[in-house]
Amino acid sequence: MNNQPNYKNILLAALGTTPQIITESLYHLMVTQKIPIQEIHLITTTQGKDTAEKNLFKNGAGPFYRFCREYGFSAIEINTHYHVIENAQGEKLSDIRTPADNQAAADFFLKIVRELTSRSETRIFATIAGGRKTMSAYLYFTMQLLGRDQDTLYHVLVHPESIESNPAFYFPRKDVEEMEFLDKNKNPFSVPVKDIRIDMAEIPFVKLRRILQKGILESVTRFSDLVASAQAELGKAQFEPELIVDLPGKLLQVKDRENTKPIEIKLRPVEITFYAYLCHVGKFVNSNTEAEKVAPILAKIHRTEFATVHVSKYSFHYKALQSIRARVNNKIQKAIPNPHLAQFVQIHSDKDYYKPSYSIALSKNKITIRSTDSSLFN
Repeated sequence: MNNQPNYKNILLAALGTTPQIITESLYHLMVTQKIPIQEIHLITTTQGKDTAEKNLFKNGAGPFYRFCREYGFSAIEINTHYHVIENAQGEKLSDIRTPADNQAAADFFLKIVRELTSRSETRIFATIAGGRKTMSAYLYFTMQLLGRDQDTLYHVLVHPESIESNPAFYFPRKDVEEMEFLDKNKNPFSVPVKDIRIDMAEIPFVKLRRILQKGILESVTRFSDLVASAQAELGKAQFEPELIVDLPGKLLQVKDRENTKPIEIKLRPVEITFYAYLCHVGKFVNSNTEAEKVAPILAKIHRTEFATVHVSKYSFHYKALQSIRARVNNKIQKAIPNPHLAQFVQIHSDKDYYKPSYSIALSKNKITIRSTDSSLFN
């Protein structure tokens, strides 16, 4: 794997009572893959935190610090953060047992993963090897909802199997040739260090972040609500048409599954200028003040595309934009008799009479804007 030094690399884990997964993951990433980890984030319970403090860190004397010393890493440069799961009342949970606990845990995972993925400079290596099965499931699904292109999901695999779940194994020691263990029956056995291998199997997952609207990503706090939003967006995506806004041609082309040829809608220069701008920005509040702010932008687009067509300072006045919206929607309705299809490309308005908010329902990734000067829409 190629490391990208511009990223701050984060190891994220759902931690139960097996803190070995932390040093096992660090060994694979930092020693085998040569990926520096700057932060460790552990989503856990009070019981999981206590176990990690007692067995992994031990006030500076645990396996984590031994790993750093043996392999030449600075422990103080790897910042560890605990995120202890809380219930709806803000009380930290020692375990996850009831339906209410599970709901609180799901919401908590959503909160932490959203915070971490909101930092554009980070790259997350998430492991689902630790914690209760429900915790691993919540980490998987929150990564599926919020994970970015640079983020990855892993499961830790230790070879040979005889030490995979052994509580005494944390990482392959560098300063010995053999490591000593006790089996389940307390019988001693040894394993040559050269025979020990730690792999992190990458788990492919569908990244749904792009289909979720930005406002939803930032505001929804309930895991179940975000899942419902993602499901709704997926359902919408099955029927969404593709839209080409051809500025030089003064043309909208709407392509859907039911029509072999795109539906073409001719617009006037001022109409397609405003329509293209609205597709680019996503939403516009039409008031006198806001119209004055965007009028120079719209005029620049218009001049670039339609130099021979005159526009005055009143061409994009807020009342003119009201009229443009009405005319565009009328042309769309005439060209597209199917109201379900038409609603994707019409200019929608909320119910605020004095400052109506205009928007296009179609997802941005379904819209292509063709312009003489592409820099106008960067």
